[in-house]
Amino acid sequence: MIGGHIQLAVDSMTTIWPQAKAGEVRPLAVSTPQRVAAAPDCPPSADRQGIRGDGWQGLYAPAGTPRPIVEKIAGRT
Repeated sequence: MIGGHIQLAVDSMTTIWPQAKAGEVRPLAVSTPQRVAAAPDCPPSADRQGIRGDGWQGLYAPAGTPRPIVEKIAGRT
């Protein structure tokens, strides 16, 4: 989008929000049921289109990562 090669993207706020705050891209909606505190002027997509999207992010480690490290990252210790 910033380079002008695509017109629309769906991305996480943690990835794209700095560019939105800088005015490099224009946020159209958030995919949460309610407005987001970081973007109070950006409406939920459900308000406009009846669309709701859920996303997730993962953290990966190399195969063979020691179990105590995996447990610590997962917040189980």
